[in-house]
Amino acid sequence: MLANRNASFVRAELDSGRKIIRPKMSTAESTYVSTLGKGDSLHQQVLASFPLCDITEEDLTQNAQFCKLLATLAQHVDQSGLTVPLKTELEKAEQKLQSQRRYWLRSEGIHKVLQEMTQDHCIRKHHATVPPDQNMFYETMEKCLLVAQCIRQLDPSSTTNQDQPSVLGLTPQQMMELMPSEKESHKIHIIHIHT
Repeated sequence: MLANRNASFVRAELDSGRKIIRPKMSTAESTYVSTLGKGDSLHQQVLASFPLCDITEEDLTQNAQFCKLLATLAQHVDQSGLTVPLKTELEKAEQKLQSQRRYWLRSEGIHKVLQEMTQDHCIRKHHATVPPDQNMFYETMEKCLLVAQCIRQLDPSSTTNQDQPSVLGLTPQQMMELMPSEKESHKIHIIHIHT
Protein backbone atom coordinates (compact mmCIF):
# COMPACT_ATOMS: atom_id res chain seq x y z
CA MET A 1 0.00 0.00 0.00
CA LEU A 2 2.80 2.42 0.93
CA ALA A 3 4.78 1.42 -2.17
CA ASN A 4 1.77 2.33 -4.33
CA ARG A 5 1.49 5.68 -2.59
CA ASN A 6 5.19 6.35 -3.15
CA ALA A 7 4.81 5.38 -6.80
CA SER A 8 1.88 7.77 -7.26
CA PHE A 9 3.86 10.66 -5.73
CA VAL A 10 3.91 13.76 -5.92
CA ARG A 11 2.71 17.24 -5.85
CA ALA A 12 4.90 19.96 -4.37
CA GLU A 13 3.39 22.95 -2.70
CA LEU A 14 4.44 25.75 -0.46
CA ASP A 15 3.33 25.65 3.12
CA SER A 16 4.59 28.25 5.59
CA GLY A 17 7.52 29.04 3.31
CA ARG A 18 8.68 25.40 3.24
CA LYS A 19 8.52 23.02 0.31
CA ILE A 20 6.56 19.88 1.26
CA ILE A 21 6.23 16.77 -0.85
CA ARG A 22 2.83 15.15 -0.41
CA PRO A 23 1.65 11.82 -1.70
CA LYS A 24 -1.59 11.66 -3.62
CA MET A 25 -3.98 9.52 -1.59
CA SER A 26 -6.65 7.29 -2.98
CA THR A 27 -10.24 7.88 -1.81
CA ALA A 28 -10.06 4.76 0.40
CA GLU A 29 -6.83 5.94 2.01
CA SER A 30 -8.22 9.44 2.57
CA THR A 31 -11.29 7.97 4.26
CA TYR A 32 -9.09 5.64 6.33
CA VAL A 33 -6.76 8.44 7.49
CA SER A 34 -9.71 10.66 8.39
CA THR A 35 -11.07 7.88 10.66
CA LEU A 36 -7.78 7.58 12.54
CA GLY A 37 -8.46 10.59 14.67
CA LYS A 38 -7.82 14.26 14.57
CA GLY A 39 -5.49 16.66 16.30
CA ASP A 40 -4.24 15.61 19.71
CA SER A 41 -5.84 12.14 19.62
CA LEU A 42 -4.04 11.32 16.34
CA HIS A 43 -0.76 12.63 17.76
CA GLN A 44 -1.16 10.49 20.89
CA GLN A 45 -1.98 7.45 18.77
CA VAL A 46 1.16 7.95 16.63
CA LEU A 47 3.40 8.55 19.66
CA ALA A 48 2.01 5.40 21.34
CA SER A 49 2.55 3.37 18.15
CA PHE A 50 6.22 4.35 17.81
CA PRO A 51 7.67 4.51 21.35
CA LEU A 52 11.20 3.76 20.12
CA CYS A 53 11.25 6.76 17.76
CA ASP A 54 12.46 10.12 18.97
CA ILE A 55 9.33 11.99 17.85
CA THR A 56 7.66 14.75 19.83
CA GLU A 57 4.10 16.00 19.63
CA GLU A 58 5.50 19.27 18.31
CA ASP A 59 7.10 17.38 15.36
CA LEU A 60 3.75 15.85 14.53
CA THR A 61 1.92 19.18 14.81
CA GLN A 62 4.36 20.87 12.46
CA ASN A 63 4.23 18.01 9.91
CA ALA A 64 0.60 16.96 9.55
CA GLN A 65 1.17 14.78 6.46
CA PHE A 66 4.08 12.99 8.15
CA CYS A 67 1.82 12.38 11.15
CA LYS A 68 -0.86 10.85 8.89
CA LEU A 69 1.76 8.72 7.14
CA LEU A 70 2.96 7.37 10.51
CA ALA A 71 -0.63 6.73 11.59
CA THR A 72 -1.19 4.68 8.42
CA LEU A 73 2.14 2.89 8.87
CA ALA A 74 1.18 2.02 12.47
CA GLN A 75 -1.56 -0.24 11.08
CA HIS A 76 1.11 -2.42 9.41
CA VAL A 77 3.86 -2.60 12.04
CA ASP A 78 4.06 -3.30 15.77
CA GLN A 79 5.70 -1.04 18.39
CA SER A 80 9.15 -2.49 17.68
CA GLY A 81 8.82 -1.64 13.98
CA LEU A 82 8.30 -5.20 12.72
CA THR A 83 5.68 -5.94 10.10
CA VAL A 84 3.11 -8.62 10.93
CA PRO A 85 4.57 -11.24 8.51
CA LEU A 86 8.11 -10.55 9.75
CA LYS A 87 7.00 -10.79 13.38
CA THR A 88 5.33 -14.15 12.61
CA GLU A 89 8.54 -15.41 10.99
CA LEU A 90 10.58 -14.18 13.94
CA GLU A 91 8.28 -15.94 16.44
CA LYS A 92 8.54 -19.20 14.44
CA ALA A 93 12.34 -18.90 14.34
CA GLU A 94 12.45 -18.27 18.10
CA GLN A 95 10.23 -21.31 18.76
CA LYS A 96 12.47 -23.45 16.55
CA LEU A 97 15.56 -22.16 18.36
CA GLN A 98 14.00 -22.91 21.77
CA SER A 99 13.07 -26.41 20.60
CA GLN A 100 16.61 -27.06 19.33
CA ARG A 101 18.07 -25.65 22.55
CA ARG A 102 15.86 -27.94 24.67
CA TYR A 103 16.86 -30.94 22.53
CA TRP A 104 20.56 -30.02 22.81
CA LEU A 105 20.34 -29.50 26.59
CA ARG A 106 18.50 -32.81 27.02
CA SER A 107 21.09 -34.76 25.00
CA GLU A 108 23.96 -32.94 26.76
CA GLY A 109 22.41 -33.76 30.14
CA ILE A 110 22.06 -37.45 29.28
CA HIS A 111 25.62 -37.54 27.90
CA LYS A 112 26.96 -35.92 31.09
CA VAL A 113 25.12 -38.39 33.35
CA LEU A 114 26.44 -41.38 31.36
CA GLN A 115 29.98 -39.97 31.47
CA GLU A 116 29.74 -39.55 35.25
CA MET A 117 28.49 -43.13 35.57
CA THR A 118 31.53 -44.46 33.67
CA GLN A 119 33.88 -42.26 35.74
CA ASP A 120 32.29 -43.53 38.99
CA HIS A 121 32.77 -47.08 37.74
CA CYS A 122 36.49 -46.41 37.01
CA ILE A 123 36.98 -45.09 40.55
CA ARG A 124 34.97 -47.94 42.08
CA LYS A 125 36.96 -50.67 40.32
CA HIS A 126 40.23 -49.26 41.74
CA HIS A 127 38.89 -49.53 45.30
CA ALA A 128 36.86 -52.73 45.14
CA THR A 129 36.27 -55.81 43.03
CA VAL A 130 33.62 -55.24 40.38
CA PRO A 131 31.70 -58.19 38.87
CA PRO A 132 32.84 -58.93 35.27
CA ASP A 133 29.35 -58.38 33.81
CA GLN A 134 29.19 -54.86 35.34
CA ASN A 135 32.71 -54.17 34.12
CA MET A 136 31.69 -55.19 30.60
CA PHE A 137 28.57 -53.02 30.79
CA TYR A 138 30.49 -49.86 31.74
CA GLU A 139 33.35 -50.51 29.29
CA THR A 140 30.87 -50.95 26.43
CA MET A 141 28.97 -47.84 27.49
CA GLU A 142 32.22 -45.85 27.62
CA LYS A 143 33.11 -47.07 24.13
CA CYS A 144 29.65 -46.10 22.82
CA LEU A 145 29.97 -42.62 24.37
CA LEU A 146 33.39 -42.12 22.82
CA VAL A 147 32.19 -43.19 19.37
CA ALA A 148 29.08 -40.97 19.67
CA GLN A 149 31.25 -38.01 20.64
CA CYS A 150 33.59 -38.61 17.68
CA ILE A 151 30.65 -38.88 15.27
CA ARG A 152 29.24 -35.61 16.57
CA GLN A 153 32.59 -33.89 16.01
CA LEU A 154 33.03 -35.38 12.52
CA ASP A 155 29.52 -34.83 11.21
CA PRO A 156 29.38 -31.45 9.45
CA SER A 157 26.32 -29.40 10.31
CA SER A 158 24.02 -27.97 7.67
CA THR A 159 25.82 -24.63 7.96
CA THR A 160 29.25 -25.97 6.95
CA ASN A 161 30.50 -26.84 3.51
CA GLN A 162 29.95 -30.55 2.84
CA ASP A 163 33.22 -30.78 0.86
CA GLN A 164 35.25 -29.59 3.83
CA PRO A 165 37.77 -32.31 4.87
CA SER A 166 36.84 -34.02 8.13
CA VAL A 167 39.08 -34.39 11.18
CA LEU A 168 41.83 -36.98 10.55
CA GLY A 169 40.08 -37.85 7.27
CA LEU A 170 37.51 -39.95 9.16
CA THR A 171 33.80 -40.09 8.39
CA PRO A 172 30.90 -40.75 10.78
CA GLN A 173 30.28 -44.06 8.95
CA GLN A 174 33.84 -45.21 9.70
CA MET A 175 33.35 -44.35 13.36
CA MET A 176 30.09 -46.34 13.47
CA GLU A 177 32.12 -49.45 12.61
CA LEU A 178 33.85 -49.07 15.99
CA MET A 179 30.58 -49.41 17.89
CA PRO A 180 30.25 -52.58 19.97
CA SER A 181 28.65 -55.49 18.13
CA GLU A 182 24.91 -56.17 18.49
CA LYS A 183 25.78 -59.25 20.59
CA GLU A 184 27.73 -57.14 23.10
CA SER A 185 25.04 -54.46 23.17
CA HIS A 186 22.32 -57.09 23.72
CA LYS A 187 24.40 -58.66 26.49
CA ILE A 188 24.86 -55.38 28.35
CA HIS A 189 21.15 -54.62 27.94
CA ILE A 190 20.29 -57.94 29.62
CA ILE A 191 22.91 -57.34 32.35
CA HIS A 192 21.48 -53.87 33.01
CA ILE A 193 17.92 -55.24 33.34
CA HIS A 194 19.02 -57.84 35.90
CA THR A 195 21.10 -55.38 38.00
